[in-house]
Amino acid sequence: MTYMTLRNARGAGAQSKHCNSGANGAARLVAVALALTAWLPTAPVEAQTWSLIAEPTGEGFLSVVYSTASTAAVVGTNSATIASGDGGSTWADETVATLLGGDGSPDLNAVFSSAATIIGVGDDQMGAAPEAVITSSDRGATWVEVLLANLPPTDNNLVDGLFVNSTNAVAITDQMGAGEVLLSVDRGASWTNPFVALEGLNAVDSRGALVIAVGDDLPTETLVYSPDSGVTWFAGAGPATGQDMNDVFVVSATTAVAVGQGGQVLQTTDSGANWGNAFIAADNLNAIDGRGVFLIAVGDSRTIVRSIDSGANWVLPTTPPPVGATNLNAVLFLTSAIALAVGDNGEVYGTTDRGDVWTAQTSTTTDNLEAIAYNGVNNTLVVGANGTVLLSLNQLSITAPIPFRSKWPLVLLLVGAGLVALRRLRTAR
Repeated sequence: MTYMTLRNARGAGAQSKHCNSGANGAARLVAVALALTAWLPTAPVEAQTWSLIAEPTGEGFLSVVYSTASTAAVVGTNSATIASGDGGSTWADETVATLLGGDGSPDLNAVFSSAATIIGVGDDQMGAAPEAVITSSDRGATWVEVLLANLPPTDNNLVDGLFVNSTNAVAITDQMGAGEVLLSVDRGASWTNPFVALEGLNAVDSRGALVIAVGDDLPTETLVYSPDSGVTWFAGAGPATGQDMNDVFVVSATTAVAVGQGGQVLQTTDSGANWGNAFIAADNLNAIDGRGVFLIAVGDSRTIVRSIDSGANWVLPTTPPPVGATNLNAVLFLTSAIALAVGDNGEVYGTTDRGDVWTAQTSTTTDNLEAIAYNGVNNTLVVGANGTVLLSLNQLSITAPIPFRSKWPLVLLLVGAGLVALRRLRTAR
């Protein structure tokens, strides 16, 4: 019985296949047609483009952050503060009028966010006023100044900062002889001064609970670290290169890389306690960023160097920007492979292979560019001198299929061929 079932099944299958061979042939042709239309060459999206969103205002924009895919904030000279709720297409002036010092409104040098809270930090306001700190609890829609009673009296300029976790924020000062660390454990509402370095600090970065700040050299590089989200701090030991460190990137819980003047690249593999020379670039290095083990550092005279092993070894790009005197001021990975570098004279360079090949992009401005932010979807912002805000919506290199209407004639042709084949098969029986 089982045998007959199997036999009949095979027979029926064979018969079915034979009786419908024309229809199946036509169906196969249709399937082939659809496959071919999906395989057809794709039309590349136009070259990466930039739009000048904010007209020159005279204020220099120094830092930019996305708090969500649609909300962003920018800060700059003379307390300039602007915010966007539509991804960067339009902006509103949110400058805090009470930020007034003895020599006018203080510069705001950095802005950073966690969830709905955004913090901006800046220069000391002279006289009895403290360093400038402003906060927003509604993603930049409204801002308030942090009052003197909630700030330690450092009398120094705050130059950088970040959120280490959802509550702890760290900011650093750059004054010679007093590289101070400020800590907030309540999302910027109040601050303490847990550490004072020997020299000014220039940049700070974190990963997990590890926070590292780097700064000026005298008598050796200023390299300080916190293993507990900024609560306690220690001084690291550097190789005494005689150079200031301008930026730092924390790769992992144990590894970080600092870059600075004279092209110096330093690496630590013990969470900031000890640092060694990793590389010397051709010119000063101003900024570093990374994605995983891949790192890119940029600097003066369009200097770009890259590492594929967390900063242990460094190489030059196969195709760098053209040789010239222009300084590159910022670099940012948008994805694991795509990165941007921006600098003076409105120069923008992009790479799609982790920094090996770089191509120039037209930025529509000649103003110096200082900072980059990416919203994780398709909006990229660059800000700079004279109130410059640039927006790009196509930095991710993708390809778009040829519109279906251009495939339709091929579909009709192949379907028609299948119907003709079916008619001939039926006629031949």
